[in-house]
Amino acid sequence: MKKNALLLTTILLSGFAFSKAQAGMYVGAGLGIAGNSGEAAEVATSQDYDYKSSPAYSLSLGYDVPILPIRVEGEFIRNSAKLKEIGNKVFLNGLMANAYVNLPFPIVSPYIGGGVGFVRFKGENTSAYQAMLGVEASIPFVPVKGGIEYRYLTTKNDSKFSSDQYNLDYNAHILMAKVRFEF
Repeated sequence: MKKNALLLTTILLSGFAFSKAQAGMYVGAGLGIAGNSGEAAEVATSQDYDYKSSPAYSLSLGYDVPILPIRVEGEFIRNSAKLKEIGNKVFLNGLMANAYVNLPFPIVSPYIGGGVGFVRFKGENTSAYQAMLGVEASIPFVPVKGGIEYRYLTTKNDSKFSSDQYNLDYNAHILMAKVRFEF
């Protein structure tokens, strides 16, 4: 029994080591829930509205450095926040450049990261920043990693978006399930 457990452990750990040796380019996707904060003020009436929690999505293309515990990526993010009082959707689309530092452990790898970029609302762009904290695990013998991530996304200095209808102040606390396919 002990020999079988030792053999299984050895096989699993060698699978994790093999997947790291094959690291390089990857594509990733994420799906989560955003706890949106900030406020939306209607221009015509100066009426304030709050955001509802909403789904958040991400698609990424990146590079996982094989020897160093570092990865970099370009990411598209989308969040369709609703205003609580009136139900109007506010679509936020963004492009971010992210960098991560992994803490290499055999089975799970915690990581911390940050990103800069811009988000777009109704044809207008503003700078955005995000910080990420998560954990991911490799699937043995397959170049796939899955994990859970928390991120805080904010616009530049809590700057105001503006449109014909609303001035929007935006921050989001996002909890996201992510998957990465390495090639």
